[in-house]
Amino acid sequence: MSAIAPPPLTGLCSVSFRTSSCEDIVALARRAGLAAIEWGTDIHVPPGDTVRATHVAELCANASLLTPTLGSYLRCDDDDDQALADTLQVARILGVERIRVWAGRLGSEEASAAHRARVAARLERYCDAARDAGMRIALEYHPDTLTDTARSAAQLLELVDRPALGMYWQPTPETSLADALEQLERIGPRLTDVHVFHWLAGKRRQPLESGRAFWAGVLDHLRRELPAADGRRFAFLEFVRDDDPDQLVRDARTLSTLCAPG
Repeated sequence: MSAIAPPPLTGLCSVSFRTSSCEDIVALARRAGLAAIEWGTDIHVPPGDTVRATHVAELCANASLLTPTLGSYLRCDDDDDQALADTLQVARILGVERIRVWAGRLGSEEASAAHRARVAARLERYCDAARDAGMRIALEYHPDTLTDTARSAAQLLELVDRPALGMYWQPTPETSLADALEQLERIGPRLTDVHVFHWLAGKRRQPLESGRAFWAGVLDHLRRELPAADGRRFAFLEFVRDDDPDQLVRDARTLSTLCAPG
């Protein structure tokens, strides 16, 4: 058994409130007592928009909020070099440690060996470019990509010859705690951060308190068995019921207790 790691720091994915301004998201994260924000590039910090990125970095600094990760929508398949350069540009301004990317647009059952090789080759390029900029790359764990199962994700991590490549994790509605722990073990110490939410079949969002037992088991397992490789991990809230800021505050309170030392 590994030494018990520090608990994850708490944060918010800005994509949880896509229609809200950056100012409102910062104010909400502060109100909820969260430590960090993962900004998304689809709305809030578009690639190449250095003015917006500078403004958001200043907002977070003034609010004492960390910006450890950037939620990009680079797909590692048809993205061009300019898309990567533009993403790295705003990531530098925000001062992030890692950039989230997606492993293609095909699920592991549909993907050919050639497709997997193409995604892996592009991932290696992304990792090298991020390394040169003082950052790292981490993969989204998501359906309809090559990381739609822990087995396929682990195969891709092994195929890409870049030890610094990391992996996010999040559950699907049908994931049991036993399944979740098995997935986490397959990903292993490459796991960087988790996206935290609770929903039922049909993606019916629920208060995080309703999933307390599940997340207590997940977060305890991470602390006891899979310490973060770089010593720091974040638990980012996402998919808030009814997109309700008040629910976010309640979910943050639950997450804070789950991540409390002890």
